[in-house]
Amino acid sequence: MKINKVISCMAAAGCAASMLGSASVFAADSASDFSIGVKSVSIEKGADFSFDVVLENVPADGIVGLDFAVKYDSTAIKVNSITEGAASKTGSAAEEDKIASGLNEASNGSSLATNVANGEISALWATGLISTSQYWIKNDGVLFTVNCTATGLNDGDTSEIEIVPVTRKGSTSVDAVDSSLKVINPAAKPGTVTVGGGTTEILYGDVDGNGVVEMTDLTMLSQRLIGDITLTEEQTIRADVIINSKLTLEDLSLLKQYILKEKVTLGVKA
Repeated sequence: MKINKVISCMAAAGCAASMLGSASVFAADSASDFSIGVKSVSIEKGADFSFDVVLENVPADGIVGLDFAVKYDSTAIKVNSITEGAASKTGSAAEEDKIASGLNEASNGSSLATNVANGEISALWATGLISTSQYWIKNDGVLFTVNCTATGLNDGDTSEIEIVPVTRKGSTSVDAVDSSLKVINPAAKPGTVTVGGGTTEILYGDVDGNGVVEMTDLTMLSQRLIGDITLTEEQTIRADVIINSKLTLEDLSLLKQYILKEKVTLGVKA
């Protein structure tokens, strides 16, 4: 089975490359509010830490490919490992493994491929199952988590982490492939690593603190307002989306509008 797994992974990778290559014949479009970003973190000097690479406002029809890189200062940060996130786990690789092996067996394969070199993490997510939408990325959330050690940062230092095009010939943009196999260009949102005394960016509306503003956050705020649950101090700050130091139905209404993708802004003082 180990040999079969290697063969099927190679087949999946070949299919992914083919898919992205064929998609590139279409002109690239901006991707509206769709973005790939880095969540900022505040850490202790010399500590092990992690930061998330997240997808926000994924097109409703889904995406079948991603091709980008994460750029960081390798003199300040050592990357130890990368952990696949929930947004990446669509079941595509497991299904491709079944097809490649000819066996109806589950697997632990991944559609995400990453490589760390010279201060850059290249990332490719692709599925060969372009006619089966259940295996596409359709949800916001963490694509992957980068586990690191701060090796060259002192108290008060800040190091920027960027989302950039992959360093290779012909690559000039951060790319995604949508459901019609058209290349689109998500917005690239950088983040920072700050050592001691820094402030962590507040993602208003992200009540549960998982890096994404979504329906579960609305549910938690609703439960808090009717007294079913209590929130921590940090959760309360993130839930106060109109910033008036109290949680009311106005916060709930604004958060609902945001999740329904209406043009509203969270975290603006009343």
